[in-house]
Amino acid sequence: FTKEKIREEKMTDDKGKQKATNNQPNQ
Repeated sequence: FTKEKIREEKMTDDKGKQKATNNQPNQ
């Protein structure tokens, strides 16, 4: 992987974690 690819995947992963957290406010 290039550094850009890793950086891009990390950003996507961070967004995924944020989205998951936002979708489960009652838990």
